[in-house]
Amino acid sequence: MNQTPIQKWLHVNRNLPEFDKALQSLLGHACVDILRRNFPNKPVFSLEKAFSLFFLFYQEELNVPMLDWMSNPLQYASSIVDFCEKASSITLRNKKRCENEYFKEMLDLRGVVCPGNAVRAKLVLAGLPEGSELQIALDEGYPIQNVPQTLVAEGYIIKKREKKDDYWIINVLKEEEPK
Repeated sequence: MNQTPIQKWLHVNRNLPEFDKALQSLLGHACVDILRRNFPNKPVFSLEKAFSLFFLFYQEELNVPMLDWMSNPLQYASSIVDFCEKASSITLRNKKRCENEYFKEMLDLRGVVCPGNAVRAKLVLAGLPEGSELQIALDEGYPIQNVPQTLVAEGYIIKKREKKDDYWIINVLKEEEPK
């Protein structure tokens, strides 16, 4: 069977320490590549910003579980590699969303157990510019207790908590680069 260079890389490096971080970086670079090709007049994206933009605006269009991949890259290594192999041929259909870059979006973490919900929230927030606000939907119980506490400890500001039917919405402000 003929393997592509990236598949060979996966096979050779799979058991190395910190391979999960290499997979996250690979995925981030694929997102940067897709955004640069689809938005040639936009500035160069950092890996974090590219990931956030991709998650907020294009995850559903491309039908990829971006947060699952970033939260547990070793489990999804083959899927990440397949996605990255195809990245150079991806054309985004909904280009209007990204042109406004950031506006109030909602990150729905209902059904995501601790600590995965806090990790996913931090991944998305990491790429947002200072001054951005993100709404996060959280389940009752441990998530609403733990996620805001984790985000505050990381330097984010919880501007508002609002109880909905059986879940909560928190508004998180990224005032400056977190710790």
